[in-house]
Amino acid sequence: MTPNIRPDGSRTGITTALAHREDHSVIAYPQSQATAWISAQARALALEWRRQDAGSGLPPTP
Repeated sequence: MTPNIRPDGSRTGITTALAHREDHSVIAYPQSQATAWISAQARALALEWRRQDAGSGLPPTP
């Protein structure tokens, strides 16, 4: 497997998942494990941003 390294050589904040039962075409299906994983990651990130916004004193983002 190719390592996940940015052009500057850093790896900070890179998160990966392996979908052993899914190939490159299956991961795009709405019910795939890969889609479920990325949805969960996006949800967690949005919740973290909302938590940070709540503590910033700024008006909430829509």
